[in-house]
Amino acid sequence: MSHISRISQWRASTATGALYEQLLSMLGTPAFGATVRDSVVSLTGDARRIYLFEARGAEDSSLQYYHGEPGLADLFPVYRRRYLRLDPVFDAYRATPNPSDVALQRVRPHDIASTGFRRRFFEERGIVERISVIQRGADAWRVINVSRHEREGCFSADEVHALVGLACLVLPMLPLNRRHLEAP
Repeated sequence: MSHISRISQWRASTATGALYEQLLSMLGTPAFGATVRDSVVSLTGDARRIYLFEARGAEDSSLQYYHGEPGLADLFPVYRRRYLRLDPVFDAYRATPNPSDVALQRVRPHDIASTGFRRRFFEERGIVERISVIQRGADAWRVINVSRHEREGCFSADEVHALVGLACLVLPMLPLNRRHLEAP
């Protein structure tokens, strides 16, 4: 079972202030996701995969950005068809029932009940941990997933703390970014 904890207080370091300015300047542009990726990498040293998405439920989610190893996008149709409903991130949604609730989820391969999901998306790809920060918005959950490869190992407590601080700044921007990109 993955570890889920509610976040009631968070702090951003002074290093995050400069990153926040960059994020604000990229809001509503195609470069927003890459700026989030660069921010994550600057705070953690490395990340194999990064996903930014909004979800209204298990069947209704919209991916705004992803970054990952070559061939990752080829797995998306399989994920949607076979594994989407099995993803432990949905357990974290229950920990964030009210607007502005925030939760942190740590998932390691042994936390994935589905052998196929665990094998294809974690073990075969060398993923040793995925951190998800979930924020409940007015009409959807906003999520950032950040995964680590076995080469880098699991996230340290300081890296997790930095990711939570960054996520609490980034996640409210997701609906704004989407609306700006959809506007004519």
